[in-house]
Amino acid sequence: MDFLASCPSLHVLEVELSHLRVAVALDRVQGLREISLTENYRFHPAGHILVQTYDNLAKLLALRAASQIKKLSVVRTSLHKIFELHTLEPLGLEDLRMSQSFIKLDPLTIPHLRNLTCLHLLNMKTPSHLRKENLNASEDTSSTGSEQLERAEEDRIGSNMNDFWMVLHGAGVCLKEIHVDSINDGLLVYLSGYTGLTKLVVNSDSSPSANLFFAEPLASHVETLEELHVLAGFEDLWCFGKHNVLAFSRLKGLKVLSVCVSEVDLSIHQSFIKFCETRTARNRPGIVVSSHE
Repeated sequence: MDFLASCPSLHVLEVELSHLRVAVALDRVQGLREISLTENYRFHPAGHILVQTYDNLAKLLALRAASQIKKLSVVRTSLHKIFELHTLEPLGLEDLRMSQSFIKLDPLTIPHLRNLTCLHLLNMKTPSHLRKENLNASEDTSSTGSEQLERAEEDRIGSNMNDFWMVLHGAGVCLKEIHVDSINDGLLVYLSGYTGLTKLVVNSDSSPSANLFFAEPLASHVETLEELHVLAGFEDLWCFGKHNVLAFSRLKGLKVLSVCVSEVDLSIHQSFIKFCETRTARNRPGIVVSSHE
């Protein structure tokens, strides 16, 4: 840490948290512009080391020097945790990537996201009492004091993703890059509410929202979208087919496409081949096809 703190030209720091023996004193490294904290899902650092590392991140973000930080990637935390000490002018974050974390937009967190252009949200957490499987009235009467405190803390720092996207929509934040693994009505409303998206990565394992997605939400960005990845877990409406070929064909500026193709109907493949040939003729390479077998 003495060495890192003595490097004035150190602008990008990536920390693998999984095997940490000591907390990282991030607040001592004040020339950073990009911070990435990652974790191997199979290994986790000791709880107190993770807590102290994020305490130090909060201290760093509370310093005036933090105004130059534009990219932040975190895992197993929350926006409220990393912004809890901040009392200065809002940060100008442009790129935020979170996984396995709680997220909630409110007067504490929204100001720091006004300049956001890139957002990745993967495996995000929802307050336990908001999860459908936990909506059981008997739990409310039998919960212990510690469980009630935990619920109150989760409500303070977290929300369901539908509410998150609705609040982001209301805040007028217009993202250019989005990567999500959860599709909900709030996200569809958000995508339909503006234009200018250039990259979209959608990991979906269910089909209920597919038809809605390929209608107005995708149509809102036909002039600007350059890279689209639609990764389906099953042979369903998220795959390329007759039902959405028109929606794909309207993407005038598309340069990179990654999409699954169902094996069910050969005619779907033929329509996709024609679509690919059209794109190739326009000198727009970058089409990746994944077929379910």
